[in-house]
Amino acid sequence: MSAKVVVIDDTSEKYTAILDFFERYFPTYEVSWFKNFRQSQNNLLYFDYDLLILDMSFERHGATSEDVAFNGLAGLHVLQFLWVENISLPTVILTTHDRYTDPDFGEIVGLDALKGYIHENFGDVVMECLSLGPDEKIWHEQLAEVIINAEI
Repeated sequence: MSAKVVVIDDTSEKYTAILDFFERYFPTYEVSWFKNFRQSQNNLLYFDYDLLILDMSFERHGATSEDVAFNGLAGLHVLQFLWVENISLPTVILTTHDRYTDPDFGEIVGLDALKGYIHENFGDVVMECLSLGPDEKIWHEQLAEVIINAEI
């Protein structure tokens, strides 16, 4: 089965690792990559994708980490955009970070708390939040399991 996957992540090394994963386990899948929210907006509106692989921490509108627009939870803007535009796109959050600033309270929270926040605010569109740790085998197995179980 062939599926269209869109990756939104500002790190080329991480994108390469994700692309390698799909070439290895799901070679018929077509993978597109956007470095920030602005680059992805029109594509999310006008093209049908089967899966979104989303980073949480990236530049919002072409900003850099030195700019005010850089956001540690910019992935939430993508999820809000999808919700507002009524785009139902199964999403997996794949992140290298294990701690975030809580969007409501400004506290530092772990990945599990972020999962709870996302589920509460965006429902089941986010299938899983996975950590892209140094052990490639672990996240490969986890991501493959999510994709297989979702029948994407």
